[in-house]
Amino acid sequence: MPTQIVITLVFIIPGQIYSWRKPGTIGKVVFCLLCLPLIVQSAVGALHAWGESKNLPWTIGYLVSASFPVVLTGIRIRRP
Repeated sequence: MPTQIVITLVFIIPGQIYSWRKPGTIGKVVFCLLCLPLIVQSAVGALHAWGESKNLPWTIGYLVSASFPVVLTGIRIRRP
C-alpha cells in the first residue's frame, strides 16, 4: 500500500497536472490514462471495504475518491 501512495504522489498527480495544461489530443489521452489507475484502485478499495467488513463509511469514501477522477476526466475531454 505505501508503494501505491508513493507512485501516486510522485508520478500520477504531477503527470495529471502537466497534462491538464497541455492542449490538444495528447494531453487529453495522457490525462485519461493517468486517471485510470486511480479509478481502478479506488473501485477495488470500495469492493474490498464492502466485501470484507461491510463497512459503509469506507466504501462510500472509496467510491467518492473513484468518482473524482471520473468527473475530472469528463471535464478534461470536453476542454479544448
